[in-house]
Parts: sequence; structure tokens; C-alpha cells
Amino acid sequence: MDPHEPFLKAILASRHDDLPRLVYADFLEETGEPEHVARAHFIRTQIHLETAVPRTKVYRELKALETRFLDFYLDEWRYELPEFVRYGSALDQVQWRRGFPDDLGPMTVTQFHASGARAIGTLPLTGLHLRGRSDPFEFDHHPEFAEVSRLAFTNFDPLVTPPGDDSPSRTVTFTSLLACPMFTSLRQLDLSENQLTDAWVIRFATAFSNASFAPTLETLDLSRNFGITDAGANVLATAPGLDGLKQLNLRDTSVTHSGRAMLLKRFGQRLA
Repeated sequence: MDPHEPFLKAILASRHDDLPRLVYADFLEETGEPEHVARAHFIRTQIHLETAVPRTKVYRELKALETRFLDFYLDEWRYELPEFVRYGSALDQVQWRRGFPDDLGPMTVTQFHASGARAIGTLPLTGLHLRGRSDPFEFDHHPEFAEVSRLAFTNFDPLVTPPGDDSPSRTVTFTSLLACPMFTSLRQLDLSENQLTDAWVIRFATAFSNASFAPTLETLDLSRNFGITDAGANVLATAPGLDGLKQLNLRDTSVTHSGRAMLLKRFGQRLA
């Protein structure tokens, strides 16, 4: 058996826990092999970054060390990744956290079906980012979403139902997102840049309380959706189930100062 395998299995089984990663770092360092020692230091550096205060001297030193590791070793570590993100600009969009790839960056549904779903099952990813046009997407067909804590969509057409079009073929993606029982670890939902409207916000707010991620969601990003106006802000200011949010982002929308004032009464400094 590969001596690394038990450690990697433990990390995969508890991907939100730092302890298996630190145990693996100790094992790597004990091998004495330079590339393994470097990976051990990289794991510890990124774990320390999670709690370092931004813009402090310690944080800047850790970021500089992180950059040096990636500059020197990324060409070797990229072979851990699915082929579609190993090269060029796609590789630059992979996010590494706590010593391992954590988010593969924006991918199409085709790429997700080809490699992304398998990657979630074999790498300790906690983030997923879908983009572009596709057929309707059914989230509850993918049990691996139980491990996802950060979910992002960019210009993701299946999620946006055109005004007045409530046909089943156009609402399946939205319904599947809100009804999927697997999102029990979801903390951040990024819906920025999706041409969302007030009507969409109403549908979302109405269904949110029953979503599997309603008890865990901490960040909701609706920025850069210019179809959201004060009417949508009013819905968010009064909708049930949103009090657990630690941040609501509505920058670069059509919400006016009056609309933001309504939201500030409920969310205070949690409004961005």
C-alpha cells in the first residue's frame, strides 16, 4: 500500500478538519525528502493563514511564503488536479487552501460531469464554481455536494428563469438547488453576476427557509445583479430565515440608499 494513502483518506473523510492535514504534514517531514518537507511546510503555512489577521506583518510573511511554494512546486503539484485545470489560465484559477486544492475555479457543467464530480470525491475540495450555459442541472443527483461549503455561480443561465417563464424545464435548476437535501455543509453562496431580478429574489426568499442550507448559510452574495432593486431589498429585509447570515452582499445592484436603509435595520454591519 502507498504509505501516503491512509493519511490522504483521513483528510478526504474530514476535509473541514485541520488535524488530519497536520498529521500528514508531520509524516511528510519525517520522510526527509526535500519535496515532501516542502509540502509539509506549505500545509502548515496555509493552515496558519486561515487564522492570521489580514494586513498584519505575520499575514504578509505567510502570504509571501505561500507564493514562493506555489511558484516553485505548482508545476509538480498540478498533477493532483483534473486534466482540464492543469495548464494555462485554468491552473491559475485553482484555489489552494490548507495545503490542498480547495476549489478548481469556474467550470462548465460539461467539465463538472466529465471530471469535477469525480474530483470532489477524490480531492478535499470544499468549493465549487459553475458558470455558463447548460441544460437544466439537478443538484440532488450528486451526493458529493454534502462536502461543499462554498458554492458559486457566474452567468449560470439554468439558474435564471426568464420573467414570465415558469415552465418546468426552466425552473428545474432553481427548484433543485433549493430542494437538494445534500447541502448540509454550505456556508457561502455566491450568486453574483447572474442577471437576477426582484422576481428571482422573491422566489428565493419564499423557498429559503426550507432549504437544507438554511441553518448553515453564513454568506449570501447577490452583488452585480442590476435587476435587483428596492423591491428585492424589501423582500430580503422582511424574509424569514435570513437572520443567521453573517454577511449579505448587495454591491453593484440597483438598490438605492432608501433600499439599503431598509436592509441596514435588519442586517446592520452584516450588509456589504
